[in-house]
Amino acid sequence: MAKVLFIYFHNKDDLQHVPIGLLYIATYLEKNNIPVKIINYVKNSDEDLTLEEYRALDQDLDDVVCVGFSVLTTQIQRSLVLSQYLKKKKSDLAIVWGGVHPTLFPEAVCANENVDFVVVNEGEIPFIELTKMLISKKKNFSKIKGLVYKKNGEVVQNPPAVLLDFVNSPIPNYNLVDAFIRQHSYYYFQGKKYKFVEVHTGRGCPYRCTFCLNDILFGKTRRSRPVESIIEEIKLLRERYNGTFIKLRDENFFMVKSYLENFCDTLEKENLKIKWWTSARANFFDNVTPELMAKLKKSGCFHLLIGAESGSEKILKQIKKDITPKQLIRSAKICVKYDIVPNYSFMTGFPNEDVNDIKATLKLMRRLKSISPFVNITGPHLLRPYPGGKLYDELNVNYSDFFKNKTLEQWATTEKFSQIYMKPSDLPWIKDPKLIEVIVDYAPRMFNSLVRVPFYVKFMGDLKSYAYFVGVYWFLSSKKKIVRKSALMYLHLLDRIKSNLKYYFKSYVNLG
Repeated sequence: MAKVLFIYFHNKDDLQHVPIGLLYIATYLEKNNIPVKIINYVKNSDEDLTLEEYRALDQDLDDVVCVGFSVLTTQIQRSLVLSQYLKKKKSDLAIVWGGVHPTLFPEAVCANENVDFVVVNEGEIPFIELTKMLISKKKNFSKIKGLVYKKNGEVVQNPPAVLLDFVNSPIPNYNLVDAFIRQHSYYYFQGKKYKFVEVHTGRGCPYRCTFCLNDILFGKTRRSRPVESIIEEIKLLRERYNGTFIKLRDENFFMVKSYLENFCDTLEKENLKIKWWTSARANFFDNVTPELMAKLKKSGCFHLLIGAESGSEKILKQIKKDITPKQLIRSAKICVKYDIVPNYSFMTGFPNEDVNDIKATLKLMRRLKSISPFVNITGPHLLRPYPGGKLYDELNVNYSDFFKNKTLEQWATTEKFSQIYMKPSDLPWIKDPKLIEVIVDYAPRMFNSLVRVPFYVKFMGDLKSYAYFVGVYWFLSSKKKIVRKSALMYLHLLDRIKSNLKYYFKSYVNLG
């Protein structure tokens, strides 16, 4: 019987990712002879567990000493409800939360009566130590680095744990998520269905971006797995699941060109016939050679995620992105030349961002899209400063009241806006929240990402994009109430028309 139970909630409407963080921790637990089980629940946001699922969960609790939840902000409500249930079912059961939200707000999370421990940042080492201590019934929790716990009713946060030796990490034990991968983990790209799996290839980011979450979670020390280990894992996934669509989870896979070349050469030599994608920085393309681009394409690279963030030179310098709009345009041209689909993500809601900065962002988005219909645009999403990041620290000087911790219950009941639990009106540094709300809601609809579809479908997509383009720039043209109100009425009308037409085009996938 399992000693540790891990639970992860997936949104039924989203891409079903393997909970790779939990899988790594579970693999390390098994290496230390601690039995573990991972339960994946795929639910709508307001959907509860079925009676059968509750019964199965009750049976799994027989010999368990702790239950771990990996929690994003969007998963708080369901994770909290189930934590409450487990506490009532078995009061001596240790409930442990980890993942992004608990790492960012550890004290507020641990203060909840249904959460006993929080593991911050990388969880492999702290979770092993905690589980061993719980099994032995010892309570020397102060010795576990990276752990947050309660002592005499007060929340205590220990010093951070050392970074994991990720370079020598074992290949995850996919037996723990076998049924989930076989039933879910599909991805639709340009109208085709692929078996989708992820491989975590590296951790740590040495770059300076002030807004980014990655170095908060994994530090700035770059730790890349050996190419041989990555290829071995890809071969396993290819043979076991016919995984032909591989995402390399890594913000900096392209950082060392010799490493990248070795990966492409080895992948081609193994003749695995996969498609793979990952993240890249725009400045990678400054000195890239035709030979390396050809290797990328030949090895199966077909899609790259590139963080653009803003089209404003001022904002890019302010957030220390260390790229320029010209570099972004160059990267798109090179990707398109080698039939690699680039996806550019943007944000808005930055401090000191004005209308001219927003117009510069929209102009760059349109310029990138004009290079090829295969260029994808994501966002602009609303900026969220993360505790532990430099942008957060800068804003906290003037807006400390805003950054006071919410309780878990407050987070669970906060209205959702644009994939995060904040609205432009919540961010005190935004001087024109209605403008940002319109940009976040409607600017993404200015771009038609329908490709390889019948002509009339493409035409309707282009027509829709142009109609939203008119509405967004109409709103941008003035701060006068009558102008903005008229533009909003027009945009809302477009929404109703789009909703009515959606039924007729539901078989086509909009990649934007």
